[in-house]
Amino acid sequence: MEVLFKLSYRCQIIDFHQATGPSGTHPRLLEWVLSYYSSDKKNGPKVLRTSKPPIYLQHQGHSRTIVGIEERKNKSLCLLIFDPGCPSEEMQKIKGKDICINLKLLRRCVGGLKHKQYQVVAIDDVLSAEEKIARQQASQLFTAQRIP
Repeated sequence: MEVLFKLSYRCQIIDFHQATGPSGTHPRLLEWVLSYYSSDKKNGPKVLRTSKPPIYLQHQGHSRTIVGIEERKNKSLCLLIFDPGCPSEEMQKIKGKDICINLKLLRRCVGGLKHKQYQVVAIDDVLSAEEKIARQQASQLFTAQRIP
């Protein structure tokens, strides 16, 4: 589903409305995020860089910002998340020379995503002036894509 934000961005809403893994986890959510960021990757020695913007992640009562995804040596996936619920003094620990040690504050692996439902909002592109006018006229219906 595409959504038109008033700021002229083409976005999509993906609804992960039920768990897809054991113990109420959401591995399909992590796979979707990996696919989103991998679609515009630039290879580096250990880090894939992308020009894709962050993703808005929401569940009942809370929202966060996904700024990346980490694929570990064992092929497990961890979201890299800025969480407004994390105390600022904890976030200050991310600054410093050894960012790898401090990344644990940002990591949310599949076992840490156990809410019943999640939704993500991802920006796909900036609309041209013509697209913006056409989409504003056609934006009367608002739906989301459901996975699974």
